[in-house]
Amino acid sequence: PAGATNVTISDVLPSTLEFLSASFTSPCGAPTVVAPAVNSMGGTYSLSWASVPGGCSGSFTITVRFPTGITCPGTTARNRVCDTAMLNGTPIDLCTPFVSTSALATDPWEVNKWVVGAAYQGGACPYATGDSVISYQVCVYKNVGTTGQMNLVNGVVTDVLPAGAVLQSSTCGATQTGNTITWNVGNLSALPMYNSACCTFTVLYPRALFPSGTQIQNQVVLNGTLGSVQPGCGPSVDTSQVTCVEIKSIVSAQISKWAYTNGQPGCSGKYLIYICNNGNTALASFTVTDTVPAALTGLSVGTISGGMTVTNVGNIFTATSTGPLAPGQCQYFEINFTIPATAVVGSTITNCAWFSAPGVSPIQACNTFTVAAPAPTACVWKEVCSKQPSYTPGSVFRYRLRVQNIGGTALSGTTITDVLNSNLTYVGNPSYYTGTSWAAPCQPTSNWTGVTLTYTPGTNTVTATLPSIPAVCQNIFYSSCGMYGTGGVPYYFIEFDVKVVDT
Repeated sequence: PAGATNVTISDVLPSTLEFLSASFTSPCGAPTVVAPAVNSMGGTYSLSWASVPGGCSGSFTITVRFPTGITCPGTTARNRVCDTAMLNGTPIDLCTPFVSTSALATDPWEVNKWVVGAAYQGGACPYATGDSVISYQVCVYKNVGTTGQMNLVNGVVTDVLPAGAVLQSSTCGATQTGNTITWNVGNLSALPMYNSACCTFTVLYPRALFPSGTQIQNQVVLNGTLGSVQPGCGPSVDTSQVTCVEIKSIVSAQISKWAYTNGQPGCSGKYLIYICNNGNTALASFTVTDTVPAALTGLSVGTISGGMTVTNVGNIFTATSTGPLAPGQCQYFEINFTIPATAVVGSTITNCAWFSAPGVSPIQACNTFTVAAPAPTACVWKEVCSKQPSYTPGSVFRYRLRVQNIGGTALSGTTITDVLNSNLTYVGNPSYYTGTSWAAPCQPTSNWTGVTLTYTPGTNTVTATLPSIPAVCQNIFYSSCGMYGTGGVPYYFIEFDVKVVDT
């Protein structure tokens, strides 16, 4: 009321709430502010005036929260605001009704278990291994949520193994007592959006107790306390899905074949043949036979990975293993070829490789490409030599243009037009040279002749007229452009200086 003195508006925050911030608006004059320390629990926030004029009003906002991770669901915060003052020597004490707020909090923690390194066979028992040792990955993880979440305290994962199974090792110091593996996960915070802990168990299943055909099933259980150590918010319990691994030998292989070529007559290319063991038992030996079509010439053996030999008699290539191929391992070899100049544009060339091994039915991998019409293909790139983070007016720097012909015929009658930014002007000092790498250093000297560079001030345009750039058909034709261009194809460079306008 008008004429009141020693006015204080105060809010005693509940001890269950964490103070974050406060703000106020008041036309009644500057108050004395008392506030709790940021991130402290509870405390009193107050605004005080020695006196207030009549008719003034204002408001204040206090931002608080239930502490993340340690607040139990149902925790209540009961709060009100009180106003004390003196009016004509009489004390005034006014309070609002209490407002109660209850916390929502969830248990975000789950545990899961996966088989590692076994072959996938599908069905009710989806994994198979011919080994007596099986590895599992176990992870405790937090689900992402927008409702309050609680910490995991003293988390423990247990895994009950079949009788006779032995924990050989773990990545987390897990122990085995009887048939039970125990992993002390410890405490995990609910503050990060994503939080998890993982461990790999390696378990021995003796063949005498777990013969071929045995299906091994088990799962893990997570136990812990939610919130904080004392007092906690109750238990956290979760059980993983059941894993199943069958002790079973699977002899299986996969063969793949790719062709790397631009497809143009007169150009080279190569076939890449990959052989992989996708079973769970080593392949003692294998043979790959590839009869290259007569439509291709210039045949030869390319790169060979270890573990095999490759020979050819005419157009028949034979790859033979020199040792066993372990589960999950792969080997490869290459066949070089040339598309003859007489190849018919639009025709298709199909080639298949056949794989055979003891215990595996013969399998094949084929590749087909279409003979393309000879044509040049330009690859252009622009960069700044020794680029700096920024340039001041009057600064001079050097542009470099790079050209490649990644097609199958000469690139002739070519011009490059570069319209400079209006803040730049052409200085000159051009150079033209060739290189074998996209990262060749910039250089002011020239070794590439026949280039003409002109500048048109009216349009601020630099025009480069190029001599003929011949085609290059390399053995492996990755026709890529961009920053790195195409390896194995000559790089042609043009450089010139420009100046940042200073007027």
